[in-house]
Amino acid sequence: MIKFSFKPVSIGIIFALGALLAGMLHGMAFGAKEDAIIDMFKKNAQATFVGQPDEVTKATEGAWKYLKRAHYHFMGLGAMAAALCMFAGAARASDKVKMVASTLVGFGSFVYPLHFTLSAFKASHIGKHAGHEAYALVAQAGAGTSLLGLLAMIAIAFMWMWSGDKETARD
Repeated sequence: MIKFSFKPVSIGIIFALGALLAGMLHGMAFGAKEDAIIDMFKKNAQATFVGQPDEVTKATEGAWKYLKRAHYHFMGLGAMAAALCMFAGAARASDKVKMVASTLVGFGSFVYPLHFTLSAFKASHIGKHAGHEAYALVAQAGAGTSLLGLLAMIAIAFMWMWSGDKETARD
């Protein structure tokens, strides 16, 4: 029988649950205050792009698009990270390997979508592209750690598969 070990994957699970919570809070804010959020973005853009209505519209729409993208990424990556952490907790690997892999994937699932939230608020002040670029390092850190974590999970799967252990997920 496969035994699940929580402690080594607990940091990754906390990050994954944090991502899911952030995604839920984004969604709830959309439901409760969508018009107020868009109006705030528009006021920020109007203060920056005085007399440029096309730029105001682009900055407002870009900011709103980034905020929705943050919600989607928090939910999707949070769920993926939680599933991968559960996989790692059940896998036949050392606790240290499980901890590193799950922490990487969990951290990335929280930080990468955070980039879109930060970009949304910045984009309403300086424009969509500039807002996105302002936090590019955050996106790179989140995507990079997620990728490293995913590669570690794939390595865990191969090591488990080739371990010669008679115990499998079917048992």
